[in-house]
This record gives sequence, structure tokens and C-alpha cells, in this order.
Amino acid sequence: MGFLYHMLAIVIASAIGATQEYGFGYHVLLPEFPLGALLLAGPFEETLFFGIPFYLTNNPYAVLVIGTMWAIFHVFNTDIATFSFEYLSYPNLAVAIVSLFYSLRTWTSGKGWFSILFHSLYNTIAFVVMGLTGENPWVMTVDRGVTEIGMLIVSVPLLGMTYGLYRWRKRRESKKNHDNRQPL
Repeated sequence: MGFLYHMLAIVIASAIGATQEYGFGYHVLLPEFPLGALLLAGPFEETLFFGIPFYLTNNPYAVLVIGTMWAIFHVFNTDIATFSFEYLSYPNLAVAIVSLFYSLRTWTSGKGWFSILFHSLYNTIAFVVMGLTGENPWVMTVDRGVTEIGMLIVSVPLLGMTYGLYRWRKRRESKKNHDNRQPL
């Protein structure tokens, strides 16, 4: 299912990117993302914007609102220092919106951990493809090691918190189901 959602995202993003570049004459410059940061984006973003909100609220609409904010942040993934509407990363936003629905679906179905892994896998594949095509140079140095170390330091507790909230939610549901049983 993840591949289906993300293939759709790539098709939409490619159409938007082509429209931006050939229709309006400007090309979005993506920042150089190191592989480590892209791998850690899965645990960091999925737990912070999807897992924790879902297990705290048990409400898919709350996750949809928070996930929409997460998707909107992706439009600003450009290498342009000044804000300008024509240089925003609309293809990246399109991928994030489709990913939002995939993540929402996996977290609400109880398979959110797969979403974390798939997010990191997707980012790695995008890193390799964009490096091979020259769209985004490969950055495998530790120039931005602070970002990667910071994401790792934050991701580990977020994963732990998400798992703790998952266990808490399961215990509550189990107790609720046990209390609602009818006596024979």
C-alpha cells in the first residue's frame, strides 16, 4: 500500500515540478540533505506528528490536523534564503500530502511502526535517485552532523514515548473491553 501511495505522490510531484519549471520558468532548489538526517526523519516526523498525537487522542481528525501542519512545513524545503512564492517546493508539498494520508491510514490501523520504516526507506530511495539524476547532490559528510546528532537524540525518546503511549492505549482498550463483558 505504501508503494501505491508514494508512486501516486511521485507522479503528482513530477507533474507539479514540470509545471513549475517549464510552465513558469523557475526551478526549485532543494537543500542538501545528508543521508543520516533523511533516515532519521522517519522516526522523528512519524512519531512527533502522527504516532504521539494518535495515541494521546485516539482521534484520527486530530492526527489529520497535525499531519496537515507537517505537510505544509515541507513546502519550505528549498535552498532559497528569501521567502518567495514561486520558489517554494510545491512538489515536496504534494508528496507530503499523499504521505499524510498514508501515515494517517497506517497509524489508525495499528501499523504505525511500518509507517516509520517506510518513511525512512522512501527518503533513502529519494536520496539515491535524486543523487543519481543530479537533482540533489549526495551529502554523506558530517558537515551537518549537529542536525543528525540532534535528530538522533530527539528521535530515540520520541520512539520510546510513542511505544509507551501505544502500550497505555492497548491497556486502556483491553480494560474497557474486559469491563464491558456481559456476565453469563
